[in-house]
Amino acid sequence: MKKIIGLCILISCIGCTNNKQKGLVYYNDFENIKGWSDVLLEKKPVHSGIYSKRLDSVNFYGKTFKLTFKEISDQAIKKVKINFWVYLLDSNSKGKLVMEIDQPDKKNVFWIAKNIEDYVKKSGEWTEVTLEFTFVKKEIMLPENIIKIYPWNLSKKVMYIDDVRIEFVI
Repeated sequence: MKKIIGLCILISCIGCTNNKQKGLVYYNDFENIKGWSDVLLEKKPVHSGIYSKRLDSVNFYGKTFKLTFKEISDQAIKKVKINFWVYLLDSNSKGKLVMEIDQPDKKNVFWIAKNIEDYVKKSGEWTEVTLEFTFVKKEIMLPENIIKIYPWNLSKKVMYIDDVRIEFVI
């Protein structure tokens, strides 16, 4: 009986640990906002859940995923894979997914962007987009450097982003 009680206490203590997002994968369906700044949400259209992120003429930068490399991993990161769903209302919409790396003093050391519209075949429906960025220069991935990933609406026409998944590959 004492062994069973001890085992129950041990299991309950393990269960009390803080449930932080761990590993090299970060996900945001805009139902929760761990690791993300304030978010302007819409209830329609959504790819999944209740909310998606709206970008328009006033809110042309999406909200940013932002962590230091040391918060992500103690090991060197080779690349980042980004998967998200986008909904363009207009076929003339133009947007980019941006990845930048800044030093702690906010000096930018790396910036790259890929056109979102290149991956969308038809407006008015959700399209899955998968992008990869490979890190070729190790000096930009110093532990204190900050990686930022965000969508940017260039045309300022309404578009929506949902179900963002970011995976760091070591």
